[in-house]
This record gives sequence, structure tokens and C-alpha cells, in this order.
Amino acid sequence: MISDFILALDIIEFSVVYAVRGTGYKFSVRSERPELHAGKIISIALADCGSGGGHARMAGGFADGSKLASDGSVPEKVRSLFGKAIREYKAEYGV
Repeated sequence: MISDFILALDIIEFSVVYAVRGTGYKFSVRSERPELHAGKIISIALADCGSGGGHARMAGGFADGSKLASDGSVPEKVRSLFGKAIREYKAEYGV
């Protein structure tokens, strides 16, 4: 999977990859940083537009296309959702 390939790069420790699937977006998240739990972060990120979960290092999810793209660019929305989710996760878990 592309998210695993991206993690193989020396400078990447956390990746979020998504693709259009039907009426929404499928997500794949990978983490090589023990302090960033991929499953918990995707769950936070997609809480308002879909659902997600998984393990500390590997997670997946799905977002409703109409909710994700409702107010602008999907890439910008994804960056915003996951940036916010990581900040919330770090604050909640003292990372």
C-alpha cells in the first residue's frame, strides 16, 4: 500500500493517504512514532464526517464525501482535520 511505501522514506514518520471510493474517501494512516497512535488520531480526525480506527501503527477509515468536501478543497480539509486531531491527541495524552 502507498502509505507503507511512504513510511519507508527516511524522513517520514507519520502518513495519511486517502482515495475516492464511491461517494466518499477511504483513508489509510501509518505511524512510526510510538507517541502518535494512528487509530486514535484517525478516530478524532474523522469524527464529524465519517469513522475510523485501528492500531497504534496502522489505521483506516472512511469519510462521507459530501461532509468532507462541503466547505472547500478536500486536500486542505484533510490537512486541517488531521493537524487538529494530532494537536488534540497530544494535548489529551500529554505527548
